[in-house]
Amino acid sequence: MKTSILCIAAGLCLLAACGQPASKRPKEEPLAVEQSRPEALLVPGESAGKLHIHQDIDSVFNILGKPDDGDAAMGKAWGIWHGEDTLAVYSSYADSTMSRRITRQIVVSGNDYRTADGLGRNTPLETVRNRFPGLQPAATYVSDPGNDTLWVYDVESAGIAFDFRKTGGELRCTAVTIHEKEEPVTATYLTIHAGWKKLP
Repeated sequence: MKTSILCIAAGLCLLAACGQPASKRPKEEPLAVEQSRPEALLVPGESAGKLHIHQDIDSVFNILGKPDDGDAAMGKAWGIWHGEDTLAVYSSYADSTMSRRITRQIVVSGNDYRTADGLGRNTPLETVRNRFPGLQPAATYVSDPGNDTLWVYDVESAGIAFDFRKTGGELRCTAVTIHEKEEPVTATYLTIHAGWKKLP
């Protein structure tokens, strides 16, 4: 009898600890998916996984290998790596000595790359804006022959920008750019949006 009473008491304590059932709980705003992979964590103004802003480009090549594609001119270059997750790195000379190049921007389009609060590919524009109220339009591109549009939004002060395309009637993120804080994402000599025409 004593054992049964103890079991009932323990069960009541457990129910009390769990709180109200889901049907009676007040409705809450859905939370973004939290980032659980440090190797794919996006930190505005700082890093994308193992790559970071101002990293020596030789170190980037040691991590990623030789780029699959790219463009270069006037000491500035894009290196592009294709695979499950397309990744691009924009680099330029570190200083006037022109002795080494460093990372200035990192662009990722893979689903696994997320900020700590879950922003990344497929995130709706309004969700990004709620997290970054300072989000501003930076550029608009149209494809050739012009049946698609790409919108770039930037949080210049934080060092993060987002590409959006329309999916199912709403703008959703297709790529994220980590860049230097207080520098606009458009401050590159070469464009990463090959095949797209920038609107004035």
